[in-house]
Amino acid sequence: MAGIKTFAFIDLETTGLPSMELNRTKITELTILAIQADHLELGCLPRVQNKFTLCFNPRKLVSSGSEEITGLSNSILEHLRPFSDGTVTALNEFLRHNPTPICLVAHNGNKFDYPILRTEINKSGQKLLDGVLCVDSLEAFRQLDVAASQPTAQPEPPVGPSELGNDVRKVADECEVRPGTGVKRALEQQKVNETTPHQSDKSLESGGLLDEKAKEPASEIVNKRPKMANSRKKLDFRVSYKLGDVYQRLTNKEPENAHQAENDVIMLALSAATLGERFVNWANEHSRMFVDIPMMVPGKRIGT
Repeated sequence: MAGIKTFAFIDLETTGLPSMELNRTKITELTILAIQADHLELGCLPRVQNKFTLCFNPRKLVSSGSEEITGLSNSILEHLRPFSDGTVTALNEFLRHNPTPICLVAHNGNKFDYPILRTEINKSGQKLLDGVLCVDSLEAFRQLDVAASQPTAQPEPPVGPSELGNDVRKVADECEVRPGTGVKRALEQQKVNETTPHQSDKSLESGGLLDEKAKEPASEIVNKRPKMANSRKKLDFRVSYKLGDVYQRLTNKEPENAHQAENDVIMLALSAATLGERFVNWANEHSRMFVDIPMMVPGKRIGT
């Protein structure tokens, strides 16, 4: 398959969450920002950007929560047309204006934007342009973040007994200073500690330890062991991949006007552009056909 030529960053605003609306959610705003793949690889938002934005009368009550975060209400959408076959025609004409193959990019798209959009398109009686691909940027940022944190394997000299303790402490220290670095090694060490059977008191008395140690209660011996648990407890493995948090980490900028579709696609495109060639390569390896995404169906968990 030919490499992706255009990335179409897409965001939907809706009447609410499908889980709260029995999968009968309707689109209130749709924005697409199309950027050529070779321009995205440059590491910044390029001059050439094609934009498509429409708001819709959902003909359904907009939830109070959605109205609060998006600024879209039934009153200000009242005189607009609903999502229709004409919408899909206009969308297809916009996509045709860009080099193909085209790949949609949405944050949490597999479980939100794509199923909802597929349902709206299907209800209109139309089809999206043939051959359109899609990726979920939530998965992209997670996987690329993990890949970047993996240390490169280097041949190491044999570690002597006196150096082993220092290596374990070094891993714990690195985890505290840089969350995500050395985490795998720390967890593996923890697993070994938690699954190794403890020796019984009889085995302590039978030999293998100095007499002084053998006569001490097992609890005192345990208490004299180096305490690594405290270091582990300080680790915080929780990393947020909400779009605003990803954008802030990658660009060192505060997100502005989140949950307005046009601003969200700009944040998404800037985050992808910051990764540049790495994002483009990931998308070429993990893209799938948009028509293969399951539609949102009442009574069925979205994205399945």
